[in-house]
Amino acid sequence: MIRFRTLAVLLVSVALSASGLRAQTHDRQSLWLGVGVGGSSTRLTCQVCAAERFTGLAGYAQLGTTLSAQTRVGLEANGWWKDDPDLSQLVGSFALAAFFYPQTRGGLFFKAGPSLLYYRARDEDDDEVHSRSYGVIFGLGYELPTGGRWVLSPGLTVHASSFGRLESDQDGIVSRDVNLSLIQLTIGVTSR
Repeated sequence: MIRFRTLAVLLVSVALSASGLRAQTHDRQSLWLGVGVGGSSTRLTCQVCAAERFTGLAGYAQLGTTLSAQTRVGLEANGWWKDDPDLSQLVGSFALAAFFYPQTRGGLFFKAGPSLLYYRARDEDDDEVHSRSYGVIFGLGYELPTGGRWVLSPGLTVHASSFGRLESDQDGIVSRDVNLSLIQLTIGVTSR
């Protein structure tokens, strides 16, 4: 498994190499899609939670449309998982995100939007707890042209939610006022 720090160094290196690619254009088409993988860190806080931050593998898929040379909107699905012998955890996020490019031909972008987050944990005895909550997604990234229809997209995304509740199939509501955060550092490809 790729360590979070190693991935961070790789993404920074790729972003710094972008200066040689600035002469290439960033033509954005109407329909676009993107996929990526990376490292992620998540934290669930509640009245009965340990409030630790866990790192694991993450991935995302995006599908959207281009509104203008500087604005795209799309649906984004994110996933994070971590399997340990005593605890298996999963976080999923579905967001409606707006992507804003400050420069018409530049690769830098910012994204934000509402999201729905889901958390599930299962221990070695198959006891399971889960949480659903509404939140927000925000982040930034950079599109590096590859010379074809696809661009390389390193990025940083933060998902945050509050006011969820942790539930168990056996015990009902375990805790109220659950907060969930997910920080992703990814590398992906996006169609123009």
